[in-house]
Amino acid sequence: MDGITLQESINISEISGVERVEGPFMTKKNQFFYLDEELTVLEGIEYLIHYLTNKNVKYTLVKTGEEIRSKKKSNSETYFSLGAKSRDEYPTIFYPTSINLPYSNVYIIRSFAKSNIFPDLGIVEVEQKTDTNLFDFTSIEWQIGGSANEASLFNRKQLDSVPRKFSELRDMIPELQLHESRILMVSDNQSMLDLVQKGQNFY
Repeated sequence: MDGITLQESINISEISGVERVEGPFMTKKNQFFYLDEELTVLEGIEYLIHYLTNKNVKYTLVKTGEEIRSKKKSNSETYFSLGAKSRDEYPTIFYPTSINLPYSNVYIIRSFAKSNIFPDLGIVEVEQKTDTNLFDFTSIEWQIGGSANEASLFNRKQLDSVPRKFSELRDMIPELQLHESRILMVSDNQSMLDLVQKGQNFY
């Protein structure tokens, strides 16, 4: 079979439902295998990535135009397979402090997000759940006022109730985090070093 040029490969893609083409790239060891056989594509062969209009991703060899399959999903494949939208609303990271917390309400709602594309990034606290498939969300009620003992028990139950995907929150967040008993006011005669030396129970 005669080889085809890079431009010919791109032109073929343009008439077969491809949104865009990237490459060429070089294959790595054990990165791809052929569709018809369980043979691994050799290292150092040029290939293209085709992003299809139906949100799938396809790989082809530059020299032959033959389609190959990746052994591991790329971030882009994961992005499209999750049904990413053209107007995804990304969550806004939120850092609650004593300045923006309504202690008179005793309870607040805390929301957390975890990326489906980059799970290694861990859990982040966000302002609220947004309209996107790229993140999973969970929310819990959190006691920041009243008795410290009651708050500790209440917040522990909330942490124990989160979905398995967010189970690491139990180790990340102390039960009395943000509680009014842990908020210290800095006086004119008190240095920040004095507060730090009091230990991690104070935030």
